[in-house]
Amino acid sequence: MSIKQLSILIPNERGALAEITETFCEAEIDVRALSVSDTSEYGILRTVVDDAEKAVKCLEEKGIVAKQSDILAINPEDRRGSLTAIFKLLGENDINIDYIYSFVVRQNEA
Repeated sequence: MSIKQLSILIPNERGALAEITETFCEAEIDVRALSVSDTSEYGILRTVVDDAEKAVKCLEEKGIVAKQSDILAINPEDRRGSLTAIFKLLGENDINIDYIYSFVVRQNEA
């Protein structure tokens, strides 16, 4: 399944993540997954939220630029070897994995 991801360039300083999540909280946007990679000066926050369009607008209102892109979401079976099978299938089809999110899915959402 294809879902939207936001990539947000943030300064590598205290409070930067709180500003983003507070913006989402105020707009009633639920964060489903996030990943941060950083250098000494800045970070890239990649996140999946329940309403990407609304999130982009809220961030823009605060002067924060967010880029949307499509990512592939896969729900592996809860059994040994299921990730290996998925990774092999992707590799055999020339699909490279740039990064991985770990999601928490609530029972009533599955």
